[in-house]
Amino acid sequence: MSLKEVFSRKVFVGGLPFDITENDLQNTFIRYGKFLIEWDSRSSDKKYRGGNQLTRKGYAFLIFDKEISVQHLINETFREGLHYYLNISTAGSHKKVQIRPWQLSDCSYIENPSEQLNPRYTIFLGALPRHIKADMLATILKDRFGPVCYAGIDTDPTLNYPQGAARITFRMYNSYVNAIKNRYITIPNDGCTKRLEIKPYIMDDQQCDNCHGKFCARIPATLFCPDITCLQYYCEICWTLMHQTTNENSFLRTLHKPFDKRMNV
Repeated sequence: MSLKEVFSRKVFVGGLPFDITENDLQNTFIRYGKFLIEWDSRSSDKKYRGGNQLTRKGYAFLIFDKEISVQHLINETFREGLHYYLNISTAGSHKKVQIRPWQLSDCSYIENPSEQLNPRYTIFLGALPRHIKADMLATILKDRFGPVCYAGIDTDPTLNYPQGAARITFRMYNSYVNAIKNRYITIPNDGCTKRLEIKPYIMDDQQCDNCHGKFCARIPATLFCPDITCLQYYCEICWTLMHQTTNENSFLRTLHKPFDKRMNV
């Protein structure tokens, strides 16, 4: 028995029969350990059988009390290709369901641990499918825009389960700019594809790139310009200076919209 935690305690179970109840799930999975059932909160199409709630979404999440329970569960599944499956029975059906664990080692990818990363070359991806691994994401971005140093999947601090967002750091500034300029990336998603929006990753501790703290008492900059011609951090004074029409600044700069970090606290 391994004492090292390998998986998140939260497990995705997909392909559930539409007539399945919480009692069915308890009867099937309780032998691996105590757990809670989490249905998709967005689903409004729910029915009941014998006082038990049914789900029409076809999937649920199991949250085990102990990580070792997930290891026991995975040891009893069977594999088809890269996927894990388990047979499950309800009052009206018997079928295999997909068991999709999240392995903790899939949260991050670092190409070279000794290489110093430049956080200013980092992008943010939201609405990320929760089965996408960090190394897979790094490969997709590398093939499209250039060398990737780091990819990190944002996870829940309690369960270490993906939250649907990621950060990717490029090795070169040109790759970072090219990604921001393209704005979208298409990734594979369970036999189809999904289009994700690419945004600059905004940091909290950056000095103004124009005055370097001279006009703002060295307080970290509160504004970031996401326009491809800027991609700079500014204090309020320097934002006005750098985005007004002058001989050096074109009229187009006045159209830039700032990202205000104070509005996202």
